[in-house]
Amino acid sequence: MIVRLLLVICIFAFSIYAYQKQTTAKPKAQNKTSVENQKTKRGKTGDLITRDSKSSKQTRNSSSKIAKKSSLKANRNATSKPDITKNTGQKETSQRSSSKNSGQGNSRNIEGDSASRNSRQNADSKVTTLLISNVSVPLRNAPVASAGLSIALLKLGERVKLLDKKSGWYRVECQSNSKRGWIAAEEAEELNNKSAEKLYLQIANKNYTQEMSFSHASELIDFISSVVKNVKSPDTQAELELIKLLALRRAISSTPMIRGSYKNKNNSPYKEFLERYKEYLVHDEPSGSYMVKSEAFWKLCEKYKDLPIADRIAWEAAQNPLPGECELYIVCNLYYVRMTVAEYLRLYPNGSKAKEALKNLSDALESIIKARSDFQGPTDVTDKAEFFNLIAELRTIVSRLPFIEKDKVLKQLRQIADSV
Repeated sequence: MIVRLLLVICIFAFSIYAYQKQTTAKPKAQNKTSVENQKTKRGKTGDLITRDSKSSKQTRNSSSKIAKKSSLKANRNATSKPDITKNTGQKETSQRSSSKNSGQGNSRNIEGDSASRNSRQNADSKVTTLLISNVSVPLRNAPVASAGLSIALLKLGERVKLLDKKSGWYRVECQSNSKRGWIAAEEAEELNNKSAEKLYLQIANKNYTQEMSFSHASELIDFISSVVKNVKSPDTQAELELIKLLALRRAISSTPMIRGSYKNKNNSPYKEFLERYKEYLVHDEPSGSYMVKSEAFWKLCEKYKDLPIADRIAWEAAQNPLPGECELYIVCNLYYVRMTVAEYLRLYPNGSKAKEALKNLSDALESIIKARSDFQGPTDVTDKAEFFNLIAELRTIVSRLPFIEKDKVLKQLRQIADSV
């Protein structure tokens, strides 16, 4: 039994010894492998001829070849890249140059166009424009007063371009129809935009006269109508519009008439004239003629009431005749003075024509008093109410006046009122 136990112990001990020996042998093998690897590494560095070194050498040679190829390729790329860059740069430079040339070309074109426009503007600015300052100015084919038949008749206010000058004559070109010819220098004025409004008024005042003919007045009215809308000065505008109404009144009064009717009123130039200015006109049945509406004057007065000229406009309105005929009807006569001189006194009790207006009113009332027996008084209730309203209005207007002569007029009004 003991022998068996010892045998087992011996076997166990031998097994342990063998195991220990085996475990100690593995590190040595590993160390040997490590040493061999180290030798191999040394062989690579020391040019040892081993399989691993050969493989390493082949790998190195291959790597070297690849590196050389890469280097050559890189060199080629490096040499080609500058070329490409150079070409690209040349292209970009070319494009920039082309763009620059194009820009310069466009700039030159723009400058050329601008220069051309400036040239035209300068040429236009050097052109002298004249305004015809008289009515029916003959355009002649030579600078002589007796130079055959005139080419055309230029209307008042027509614009012409000055082409040449010669001893009191202007060679001009009409803007309306491009006709060319000669006019006397005193028949036109140079038009300057800075002083155009003054020139318009100057021409209007020069051509307005109490004795002008229908054709003369018609041209003046047409001229004012064409320029007044462009006038910005209220004072100039007011004066032009007043001259227009006065010229209308003169044109109507100078129209040829036969038996109270316009001669050839349905023919030119009267038909067109009446149609063109019908808004300002009223037909007077008793005379068969036309009159300028007093309402047109009063509206103009209201429009420019803040200007000094409003006083003058109101006076012209007071002098403008009313359509119809009062004969000896007292209410109508009172209405007439109320809407003319009395209306002026109502608006301008201290006006420049106030004293004259008061005298005109007194004269009209005196004529009624002297012929009172011949005058027809109000008969029905409506007429009587209108009669006394007119008397009351006239008293109110006159009593406000600062003149001592008003007492006489107030007395006249009482006399007329008491007679009814």
